[in-house]
Amino acid sequence: MFLDFSASADSKVVVLTVNSLGNAQTYLDVIQSNVDLFRGIIPAISHYSQNTVLLVASHPVEVMTYVSWKLSAFPKSRVIGVGANLDTERFQYILANLLKAQVLAKDAWIIGEQGEDKVPLWTSCNLVANQMEAVAARNSREKVASRAMEVLKGKGQRSWSVGLSVADLTDSILKDKRKVHSVSTLAKGCCNINSEVFLSLPCILGTSGVIEMVKLEEDPLVQEKLQSSAGLIHDLQQQLKL
Repeated sequence: MFLDFSASADSKVVVLTVNSLGNAQTYLDVIQSNVDLFRGIIPAISHYSQNTVLLVASHPVEVMTYVSWKLSAFPKSRVIGVGANLDTERFQYILANLLKAQVLAKDAWIIGEQGEDKVPLWTSCNLVANQMEAVAARNSREKVASRAMEVLKGKGQRSWSVGLSVADLTDSILKDKRKVHSVSTLAKGCCNINSEVFLSLPCILGTSGVIEMVKLEEDPLVQEKLQSSAGLIHDLQQQLKL
């Protein structure tokens, strides 16, 4: 199959949705097939659109965003994975309905990696008079967040909803909205992660890609989960042939 990549020249955003349809036997084989596809695609895209933002929707998104970053040699800010943007929007919607208040739900995020190991994070905390009230507020948030995660897990994903999420991210980038999204970004240096892995983290997006990563509230349990995901993803990446 011949693809004319010159047709994409000078694109402001390039969305990558390609996935291998081969008969690979193992999970690693499937990912390697995707990597092999990207080895033919990314250099061509990078050649014709040297200042573009790469938006990766291929699976597994964390690994394929890393692969895109390595093959393109672009700055980390211009290589983004769709990550947990869709799950975050659903999570916020569910929380808003449970709480009957959208304001509190806006500070809720799904971070980490896609799938079963995603991490709910709810940073919003009303002003409290003392430490006991702060603990009570936190426990209440965790119960509501847990309920929201149960609802979220039952929803699954559909191709059209993923498409809407991609459109949402593209809109924020092209229109320089400076809106916060939970997207796959280079997590090295965050939460004591020392390896080059991409995880979903709240980021402000604009025409140059990731403008700024939102500082997370320090939570040992969240950091432990993110570090665990980072370790597993890094081990997987080490087995790939780039």
